Amino acid sequence: DSTRGENAQKYNLVGIALFSGKDFISRFIKKVTHSKISHVGIILADAKDENKWYCFESTGSVREVLQGHYPHVRVTPWKETVEKYHGKVSYRLAVFEDRERTDSRVVTDFVKEYDGKSYTKNPLKLLRALFRKNTESESQSPSTVFCSELAAKMLMNLEIINKRIASNTHP
Repeated sequence: DSTRGENAQKYNLVGIALFSGKDFISRFIKKVTHSKISHVGIILADAKDENKWYCFESTGSVREVLQGHYPHVRVTPWKETVEKYHGKVSYRLAVFEDRERTDSRVVTDFVKEYDGKSYTKNPLKLLRALFRKNTESESQSPSTVFCSELAAKMLMNLEIINKRIASNTHP
């Protein structure tokens, strides 16, 4: 595991990645959420080298599913994420006066807790998110997460956005 031990990978928060896909699922998400964005990720930097960026996201593709790799939370080099994405990619950088707000220990612990978790398999949870009908108990410590839920949970955990029900967040 790359997040254990003294020389383990540690991360800092850089910002939010915003994706606007062209495929059927992306177009559907944009239509039902009334958004130009179909997917969200968190941009991280190596705590020892701020020039090494990563995308922390809950994602997957039809091609991966056909190969037996189901959607899940993962950390991928930023350059690879951008090069492989079919659609527009933009981002918003986070700049904080209070460096403790993005403490690499807290960011890294969150990544360790969620890395590898499965993408939400329950379509009702996604549907309820559209109408903000998921409950607090469903959002406490989920065993599965979708992209905007993961991003909201991390930003709430870092106290960057106000606490709310993360599973009611959409791109």
